Amino acid sequence: MPRERLSPLDASFLYLDGEVACNQGVGYNLVDGPISFDRVIEDMRRKVRYVDRLRQCAVFSPFNLFHPTWEFDPEFDIRNHVTHTVIEPAGDAAQFRDTIARIFRTKLDRAHPLWAVHVINGAPGGRAAYIVVIHHCVSDGIGFAKLAMAFYDADRELRLAPYDPPREKHWPTPVMRIAHGLIDAIKAAPAAIVELCRGVSMLLHGLLREQGAAARTMLRQYREASSIRFAFNAPLSGEAGFSFAKFRLEDISCIRAMLGGTLNDVLLAVVGAALHRYAVRHAINCEGRYLRVLVPSNVRTPETQNNFGNFVSMAPVLVPLGSMPARERLAAVSAYTKDMKDCGLARQVSLGIALSQRLLTPPVSYLAHRLFSSLWMQRRRAKSTRMPRFNLVVTNVPGSPEPSYVAGHELRDVFVLVPLLASVGLCCGALSHNGTLYVSFSGDKSTAPDVDVLSEYMVEAFAELMAEGPVAGAEKIVIAQAR
Repeated sequence: MPRERLSPLDASFLYLDGEVACNQGVGYNLVDGPISFDRVIEDMRRKVRYVDRLRQCAVFSPFNLFHPTWEFDPEFDIRNHVTHTVIEPAGDAAQFRDTIARIFRTKLDRAHPLWAVHVINGAPGGRAAYIVVIHHCVSDGIGFAKLAMAFYDADRELRLAPYDPPREKHWPTPVMRIAHGLIDAIKAAPAAIVELCRGVSMLLHGLLREQGAAARTMLRQYREASSIRFAFNAPLSGEAGFSFAKFRLEDISCIRAMLGGTLNDVLLAVVGAALHRYAVRHAINCEGRYLRVLVPSNVRTPETQNNFGNFVSMAPVLVPLGSMPARERLAAVSAYTKDMKDCGLARQVSLGIALSQRLLTPPVSYLAHRLFSSLWMQRRRAKSTRMPRFNLVVTNVPGSPEPSYVAGHELRDVFVLVPLLASVGLCCGALSHNGTLYVSFSGDKSTAPDVDVLSEYMVEAFAELMAEGPVAGAEKIVIAQAR
């Protein structure tokens, strides 16, 4: 079987793991009644055999001379990945929250495949929690749809034939890893040179066109817009809290029909209104200011649509803060994201990221990412008088439009907890599933101890949008520049 090496982007998520930050996405699911742990073990044992990636480890090259490779775990055991916790006394909300926070901050064992499942019985309300943890180097949100078959069922009863895949006897030795890296580098050199030249050509072509000029203008506008620094734009403590809200997709469709915009636009406008309330709560003047949001953007092609790994760009979006009618905030966001799509900004950013990663050798890439995520660098950024490049990350992951099940139980609530980044102590994740948009905030306990209020603020902001009537000829709002 040919070796599969992590792409530079996939490897970067591994390299960015720091002392207190780890790039692990968490699926937080609730069901009615207790979950049979024995059944989860048996179901996972059968399903994981069909997905090779869930039986593979990311194996590093000595001295990080080359990016890691995916190698089958010779000692793979499903019980290394599936755990069971019982909350006692049942329904203890504080103990349940502490358990979720512990799972969120616990790093996956790199000696084994980078995923875990936690079954928690005794959750408040007579429910049980089914928690899925996957490292970001395995895949992005779109790729997770391919992995979902291993963690969730389309029916109450599992229908999979037994399958016993071949097992590897051992990992390659350090000497073999270096030899494999040299061979792979020599084989890939011609294609890498062609791809590098092609990337430079496409980037220059895009920048020199009229759309490229518009993209540069938007980036300059983003840098110069008057922003603010929240308390959570600071070094991470390692402890996290969470906030949850959910909205009917039918209601979001009504808002879009009345006021225009996409689902992402509605989400960003509601997040902006919630953060405005949060700023007021902390006596931060946000009138005439803008929230700097980093929004992951899917750049998959038809050829990579079903692949594992990360095929994302980062779109910088400005969301107006301050007191204003809800429809004006949504109109501003919609106009901004439309201009961003028209000029191909996300594509240009993606080309720039890919080009920079190809120019960095694996050892340099490893050291650069480790330095960026270090607490020392986080503290330096916190002391800077410059505004943060972005305040938070907001990502929207498409889910199943149909009900999903685990161990015979239908999922009632389905949230995604986004990992916190270096110096970014608040992130927002949204997941659409079975007619509902589930929104969660992950917040650093030290710098955002009151993250739980954001769910209330989100509900209030959404109600304001629902209360707005149709807009006749809404005008594009031009985002003011900082003086």
